[in-house]
Amino acid sequence: MSVQLSQSDRTYMRHFFIGIVMLAIFTVVDIAIATVVMHSLPVASSPEQARQADLRITPVGAVYAGASGQAALVAAAPALQPSAAATGPYTFNESEGKSLFDSTCAACHQATGEGVPGTFPPLKGNAAVNDADAKTQIETILDGRQGTVIGGQKYSGVMPPFGSQLTDTQIANVANYERSAWGNHGKHVTADDVAALRKK
Repeated sequence: MSVQLSQSDRTYMRHFFIGIVMLAIFTVVDIAIATVVMHSLPVASSPEQARQADLRITPVGAVYAGASGQAALVAAAPALQPSAAATGPYTFNESEGKSLFDSTCAACHQATGEGVPGTFPPLKGNAAVNDADAKTQIETILDGRQGTVIGGQKYSGVMPPFGSQLTDTQIANVANYERSAWGNHGKHVTADDVAALRKK
């Protein structure tokens, strides 16, 4: 018994099989490309290389700010690299503090320190920033914070933790920049102050 197929049936079958073959070819090509890409990625072979790779993760502030935040990160990339271990007592580096603030904090708290109403609190005139005891400010930079209430106003924005991205010296520089900018007058902190709170 033979089956007679019409011309349209034969055309349909031919197109069906061509489609299956093309799908198989595309799948093989995709797998080959993915394999090449995966093998070309650098592999962290030491804890130091892994730490450097972690530093290249985009801070959350840049995500909030979109393209402008990304541009700020590119401009401030050198400041985001950990500086060499301190060889003497801590000295506030205002230019590093400003660069770090501009690249990791300004997208949310604004370059003016005035924040975003109802979302990100102001740092200008902030009681925690001007308090002689910087514990709250340092812990916020280290561990992040959410749902902050300041002067009866709740801020819904999420402050990401920067403890894993910044050194004690960098955090001290950011904190001191905030404590001396926009008319703030908070007592300066040291890298040792940050280290003590990091251990807790």
